[in-house]
Amino acid sequence: MAVKVVEDQPIPQLDQQITIAHSSTLWCGRTPGLGGDQGNCTCATVGCMRDKPGSVQRSFRLSPRTIDLLDASASAGGESRNALVDRLLGEALRLQRHPLIRFQQGAAGRRQPLMVGTRLYVHQVMSAIRTSHGDIDQVAEYLGVSPRLVRAAVDYYAEFSGEVDEDAAVAERVEQSELERWERQQRALA
Repeated sequence: MAVKVVEDQPIPQLDQQITIAHSSTLWCGRTPGLGGDQGNCTCATVGCMRDKPGSVQRSFRLSPRTIDLLDASASAGGESRNALVDRLLGEALRLQRHPLIRFQQGAAGRRQPLMVGTRLYVHQVMSAIRTSHGDIDQVAEYLGVSPRLVRAAVDYYAEFSGEVDEDAAVAERVEQSELERWERQQRALA
């Protein structure tokens, strides 16, 4: 029997259990209209993250109020519930480990870490740190923030450097694209 994985579709009849990686389980039922014996699997847990490599399915019990908030946020933001839960849980755990870091939508719509109380992204702080050869006090003075905030950005970078470097690369591409657009506008006006 071929199994088609479809998110958030009702299953009229739970008649087959499929065990997948890490002993996670999906319940599958035959859905009319799919033709033949093709089953339609759905994941009823918020931890089903098939679209991300290396993700692991987990099951959590959530209050009805939390589910209502989750559904409303996912609908308003155009994200699947699974993607929203993954993002929010990931950010919450990072906030717990790095309380002076917050997340905000940045270049190209990406959520990026920034220093609390500022509009400075961690990748911008790290660029200044590199320019100053690691002098935290000099960077803090230049940015007009406390050295404690600069250290918080460095601590976050030490744990999530790959992601922060990717944020910097995306921001650079967006900046280059905007510069090219501006130059085209200037040529058109000339």
